[in-house]
Amino acid sequence: MPIGEGLKIFKNGYINLKEALNKIENLKSIKNKEKSVASYYKLENSKGKVGIITPMSCSFCSECNRIRMTSNGKVKLCLHSSEELDINKYLNNENEFTNLIEKYIYEKPEKHKLIENKKSDTKRNMNQIGG
Repeated sequence: MPIGEGLKIFKNGYINLKEALNKIENLKSIKNKEKSVASYYKLENSKGKVGIITPMSCSFCSECNRIRMTSNGKVKLCLHSSEELDINKYLNNENEFTNLIEKYIYEKPEKHKLIENKKSDTKRNMNQIGG
């Protein structure tokens, strides 16, 4: 993904995974029992399955059910947004904290801007977000 260190690789090495996967013989798309943004695949006679997340070639925003909290008390409603909401002053008040998180969930954006911008809006690396 074009985020953090991945942006350097993305600029010269983007591969549409959906197209690449279609070229692999005997690779079958399988249904996963768990709710996930990943698409799952299995090779005939293999023991395991592989889950692949493809935010560029197949946006899954409408299925995303996550918000993230950074280690310094900021809430990110979208992994790729630069917007961070400060919750530090509410951490000692359970009622206010709960109401604030509920409010933020309703404000979660419909989709990211990766495809239009060709990069993530966030200035953080994935390991700083928990992505």
